Amino acid sequence: MLTDLRRANLLDVLRIRDKAFERDVARFGYFAQLPWYYDGCNLAGVQFEGTPGFIAVENVAPFDVLILWFHLDDLAPGRRVYRSNLARLAECRRSGIWPGYGGGKSRRIKLPEWAGPIETELTMDGVPI
Repeated sequence: MLTDLRRANLLDVLRIRDKAFERDVARFGYFAQLPWYYDGCNLAGVQFEGTPGFIAVENVAPFDVLILWFHLDDLAPGRRVYRSNLARLAECRRSGIWPGYGGGKSRRIKLPEWAGPIETELTMDGVPI
């Protein structure tokens, strides 16, 4: 049970009723953030009794609040995810190759030909810029 609220991650969420929040824990990666914070605190010498959890506050009426907690064994999947992400970050820094469309590189952008020449002069308060 979550009794030490210093171990809680405060979240602003859309909904917490039913099982919606549990799905969001997986969907938005909250399950990986919690062991990241928990392990970071432990490495920094901040020790907590018990298990970490969430204080979820709905950002729409009725603005309900729910306190949820994980058993320490339940942190293992999130711990694997954040450690894998850290390993990927280290590899990207080492290699200089970053995932994504641009691969970490900039590229020139050009207006498509169908846009034609832009003949409008840009002004700010009637002054050309």
